[in-house]
Parts: sequence; C-alpha cells; structure tokens
Amino acid sequence: MNSNAIDTPADSAGPRVALALAAVYLIWGSTYLAMRIAVEALPPFMMASVRFVLVGVVLLTFLKTRGAAWPTPKEWLLSSPVGVLMFVLGNGTVALAEKHISSGIAAVVCGTMPLCAAAMGPLFGERATPREWVGLIAGFAGVAVLGFGSELRAEPFYAAILCVAPVAWAAGSMLSRKLPLPKGLMSAATQMITGGAAMAFVSLAAGERVPEHIPMKVALSWVY
Repeated sequence: MNSNAIDTPADSAGPRVALALAAVYLIWGSTYLAMRIAVEALPPFMMASVRFVLVGVVLLTFLKTRGAAWPTPKEWLLSSPVGVLMFVLGNGTVALAEKHISSGIAAVVCGTMPLCAAAMGPLFGERATPREWVGLIAGFAGVAVLGFGSELRAEPFYAAILCVAPVAWAAGSMLSRKLPLPKGLMSAATQMITGGAAMAFVSLAAGERVPEHIPMKVALSWVY
C-alpha cells in the first residue's frame, strides 16, 4: 500500500471513491469549457499565471495556519521544474491552444495524459501492469466517446501545440514522485506558485496585456 495513502474505514471507502470520481468527471471535464470561454478576452498565459499564483498562495497560507512547515529553499528550487512542466507546458499550452480549438478536442487530447505517464514510466523506474494498461485504455476510450459528441474544431498548428500538454503534465507528475518535495498539499502549493511565476515571465515575454474590457462571462469562467 502507498505509504502516503490515508487509511479510511471500509464502510466509508465506497462513498469517498464515488465522490472523488464525481468531482473528476464534473470539475475536470468542465474546466476545458471554462478555459475556452476565459481566453475569449483574457491573454492565455496571463490568465493562467494569475490563477495559479493566487490559488497557490491561498493554499500555502491555509496550510501554514494548520501548522505545516515552511518549504525549504531546496524544496522551492526542486518544485520549479515540476511547476514549469505541469503548469507552463501542461496547462499553459492548453490555454493558448483553446483560443483556436474546441474544448472537446482539448479534453480528448489531455485525456491521454495517463497513457503518457504509463509510457514514460520505465524512464522513472516504474512499469504499468497489463491490467493497468487495460484500465487506462478503457478510460481514454470513454473520454474520447464523450469528446467526440461535442464540436471538434481545431487549427493544425494549435492542435500540435496542445499535444505538448499531456506529455509535459505526465513528465511533471512522474518527476514530482522522485524529488524530495514538500509533503502533502504543500507540494501542490509550491508547484503552483513556481509554475505560475514562470508563466508570468512567459506572458511578459509574449507581450500580453490586460484587456480594457472583460465580459462578465469571461470573468466568471476565470473564477470558476
């Protein structure tokens, strides 16, 4: 058993798993639509950088009030490459691509992330079992079926950029398991802050500017 797993009573494991899966289906799936609406008026990297830095700071502050240890300089440093992979190359490329492609395609392409992680597992000393491969392929097939039921529109160049996202996110996820990062949710906080800060530099380099007018639906999508 994973040493980081939280032991739960057997009678509560089922409802917890059901709630976790429901959260993934509803929140993860609708995120791509919300991002598609947000980038209609907000510059993609600026939109994402503010979002991640803000949430990372809020999470870090909350954890500190709960008695969590402050991350060491080494932990901040090691969180940076993971943050860049997962949030700049992983999430940032999705935000950029969704200015030109449908959210359905984004969801389908990003649904390949577990397959990418399993494929690069041997590079990190991990191998998926045949049973796990079957589960991963079945899961992706489900995402594809749902995605192909929506509008599928894409410009080839931005579709190619989008393909970077699942590979980068998978690499960041695998790398995070091998580095001595902060414990628990503090690791997520440092990754979001460092990744969001790196994305802010990308936004500045790309010449992104705050729009003069932000429609209400765009603002609400960003908040969501």
